Amino acid sequence: MEVYSFLKQKKYSIRAIVIILLVFFAITATNYYTIKILSSIRAYVNGESQYSKAQKNATAHLVDYIYTRNKLSYKHFKKELAVPIADSIARTGMQQSRPYTDIEQALVLGRNHSDDIPGMIWLFMTFQNFPYFKEAIQEWKSADFFVGELDRIAFKIKQRQLDNEDTTQLIERINKINERLTHHQQGFSSVLNEASRVITQSLYYINFIFVILTVAIGSSFGYRLINKLQVTKEELARQNHVKEEFMSIAAHELKTPLTSMKAGLQVLDKFARVTPEAHKVQPFIFNANKQINRLINLVNELLDVTKIEQGKLTITKKKTNLAELINDAVTEASALFPHQIIYLRPLEQTEVMADQQRMLQVFINLLSNAAKYSPKATEIHLWMEQEKEEVRVYIRDFGVGIPEDKVPILFQKFYRVYENETVIQGLGLGLFICRQIIKGHDGDIGVTSDVGEGSIFWVCLPVAD
Repeated sequence: MEVYSFLKQKKYSIRAIVIILLVFFAITATNYYTIKILSSIRAYVNGESQYSKAQKNATAHLVDYIYTRNKLSYKHFKKELAVPIADSIARTGMQQSRPYTDIEQALVLGRNHSDDIPGMIWLFMTFQNFPYFKEAIQEWKSADFFVGELDRIAFKIKQRQLDNEDTTQLIERINKINERLTHHQQGFSSVLNEASRVITQSLYYINFIFVILTVAIGSSFGYRLINKLQVTKEELARQNHVKEEFMSIAAHELKTPLTSMKAGLQVLDKFARVTPEAHKVQPFIFNANKQINRLINLVNELLDVTKIEQGKLTITKKKTNLAELINDAVTEASALFPHQIIYLRPLEQTEVMADQQRMLQVFINLLSNAAKYSPKATEIHLWMEQEKEEVRVYIRDFGVGIPEDKVPILFQKFYRVYENETVIQGLGLGLFICRQIIKGHDGDIGVTSDVGEGSIFWVCLPVAD
């Protein structure tokens, strides 16, 4: 059932993520193409403005030509009329799917901005049969017809084919064409503006629907995910509790036989020392005793970690002479390794509020680490500095050092700097326990180190009042 539930949950999660991604892409695509359409419509409206302006200028020059027969006026007429004619050529080219470059060239001659031309061509080719755009194209086509009428009238005037026609009637005829052109130009812009409003309004509704859909799917997925995380959190808490209980029971069960074995080895060691026949086994007894001590230390570390995680690590503080406490730690630690501990300056007689056994455990651990991680060195330096209301104890080794990127995680549980190092034994709990003990004393612990040159561990404690 658990496997089925997991697969069902996973399948739902994948489906929800896929739907959200599809909605996201749909929103992105919708907005992209809507913006592209609106931008292209704007370009056509601007193009119509150029079309209308050029057509009206051409009409004014034609009227001037009728009255003055000034060739320059006719030249200006042709130049201005070339703008709507170029647009007409572009429209015909797009309807007939002529080469892109020909259409582009015609739109440029129609005074359309070069950056707008690709969008204008795309909009025409894609939506020429859609209702709004189809209506706008019809208005454009009708306007082009009257532009052609103006061109034909100008040609006939130049060829003197209309000399017999009354000038007033001719001007009136041109004005009527101009009115019809204005009507179709306004119709073209009106249709595109209406299309722009409809598209913008539709975009609002589409985005609103997409947003609601995304929120609904995300909320459903988030609700299920939160519930799943809560169940997982509770299960992890239960498993951690079971693990802690097991570690506590196992450590206690191991401690009793280890204590008995240590007592037996101590008896055997005394017997071997006074019995000549047993001298040969004394090295084996010494080695066994050393391993028993190591096992006892590991068990004690596991017990301490269990107490820390359960919040049951008791620290009973009383006023303590720190210098004497450090000397006791040095005495015990010196029996464990051959290094010489050198005091760089005499220890000051400073009193702190401390749990003597716990702080002794901290200093012995730091001194032991200094020896373990500097196997080729012969000295360990130790000194103490007091400043205002706190005192610091420094322990320096001349060993392998600690990489800079590993210093921030050095005091984490089960962390070892050199994990592949088989000579240096341990579970990686010592520094974690040390930090918790120091925190219980309202103090701090830290390290500075250079790879290949060694490390300096320091312990900071508040001075007793």
